[in-house]
Amino acid sequence: MRKLLSVLTAAALCATLLAGCGDAGNTNDTGSGGMSTAAPSATPGTDAGDAMPDRAGTDTAPGSTDTAEPATGETAGVEASGTAYSAEGLNKALGGILDVEPDAAGGSLKTAQAAAALVTFAADCGTETATLGADAKAWLDGLTDAEREQVKQAWAGVRDRARAIHDDYDGSKDILADAGITTDFAALDMSGVDAFLNTVDSILGM
Repeated sequence: MRKLLSVLTAAALCATLLAGCGDAGNTNDTGSGGMSTAAPSATPGTDAGDAMPDRAGTDTAPGSTDTAEPATGETAGVEASGTAYSAEGLNKALGGILDVEPDAAGGSLKTAQAAAALVTFAADCGTETATLGADAKAWLDGLTDAEREQVKQAWAGVRDRARAIHDDYDGSKDILADAGITTDFAALDMSGVDAFLNTVDSILGM
């Protein structure tokens, strides 16, 4: 009987200990649950921290300063009117004279085209430059004998047509239209054209 009592007492003691352990386990689970709840709250904090640099980067990326600088540069690079004078531009304008054959069919149309090119170039440049005469002479000196002879034959007609465009644009419209010239010379600044033609004529009017 005493043995049975000892066994029962031991069993009751074990049961009590087991129950206590179970409660303690529940408490720890709750505690760890609390910690796991706290861990997610730390994770959003980390995510939010990550998001803030992303948003800051987004705000910086589309900055209007980067977009505006190229636009400003492009705008500054565009000239309001006219074209800077260059010897290359003059050579191209004078080159039309070499296409003129006064006595050939269509000679008057070629003359009008060459004259229009000179007037347009002179109007774009605005005023006569100090190197115009020297540049015209350099162009002439670079021609072959045959080309120089052609310039000699064609220049007077080109010069006179160019002056007619300058002095009487309305009276030149028909020939210009026949030659395929669509430039509105009335809209150009013709103030420097006469001086330009006089300088070129002093070189080419051999």
